[in-house]
Amino acid sequence: MAPKDLLVQIKTAIGFLTVLRIPSVGVQPDDVFAKSTVWFPIIGLLIGAIAYATGSLATALFSHNIGAITIVTFLSAVSGGLHLDGLADTADGMATPGDKADKLGVMSAGNTGPAGSATLIMVLLLQWAVIAEILQIESNIMRFMAITGSVLISRWTAIPMSAFFRPARLSGLGKSMQLKPKAPTTTIGLSIGLVLISLLVGWSGIVFLVVGLLSSTFVCQLAARQIGGITGDVLGASIEISLTVTLLLFLFVSMQTDFIPSPLWG
Repeated sequence: MAPKDLLVQIKTAIGFLTVLRIPSVGVQPDDVFAKSTVWFPIIGLLIGAIAYATGSLATALFSHNIGAITIVTFLSAVSGGLHLDGLADTADGMATPGDKADKLGVMSAGNTGPAGSATLIMVLLLQWAVIAEILQIESNIMRFMAITGSVLISRWTAIPMSAFFRPARLSGLGKSMQLKPKAPTTTIGLSIGLVLISLLVGWSGIVFLVVGLLSSTFVCQLAARQIGGITGDVLGASIEISLTVTLLLFLFVSMQTDFIPSPLWG
C-alpha cells in the first residue's frame, strides 16, 4: 500500500470519528471510507484515553459528577455532535409512520422531533450517570479500562456494521458505504480491535466486544427493517448505543468482586 493511500485512509477515519477535518489533495477513491474503517479501533482507543484523562482531571479538581459531565461533553465535542445528531435523527425516523421514503425524509431534514429529543436526553443522562459511578471505582486501572474500553469498542463496532449492512440510500455517506469493506480490510480491522481490547481488559474483553457488537447490531437491524439498510445517522446511533451499553456492562462487572478484568499489559 502506497504511503499516500494510507494517509488518505487515516484522514477519512479521523474525519468520520472526530470533528477534525484534514484537507486532502486530489480526487479521493470511492472506496476510501470502506478502507478507512480499519483505523477505527486505534482512533477509538486514542479518543477513549483522552476522555479518561480529561475526566480524571476534572474529578480531581472538582467532583466525579463534574468529571462525568466533562467526559460526556468531550465525547460529544470530539465528534462534532454528529453521532448524537445521528442518534436523534434515527430515533425520529424510526418513530415516523409511513414508508421508507417518509422515514428517510425525516432523518434527512435535520429537525429534531419529540422522539429524537427524548432519546437524546435519556442516552446522555444514562451515560452521565454511569460514568459518574465508574469514576467512583477505587481501582484506577478499572476506571481506565471502563472508559477507554467502552469508547474503543463502540468505534470498533462500526466496522462490522459497515461491512454487513447495506446502505439505505446511495447519497451522502451511503454512496461511500455501498462499497463495503472487503474481507481483508474487515478482518484486519476486527483483529486490531480484538488485540487492543484484550491488551486493555484481558481475554474477558471478548465478552465486552460481543455485547457492544450485539448493541450496534440491534440498532442497525431495526433500521434495516424500516428503511432497508443503514445510513451515516444510523451508524452514529449504533456507536452511541454501543457506548452506553458497554459502559453499563463495565459498571456491572466492577460491582462483582469475583470477576474483575485483568489487562494483559498489567
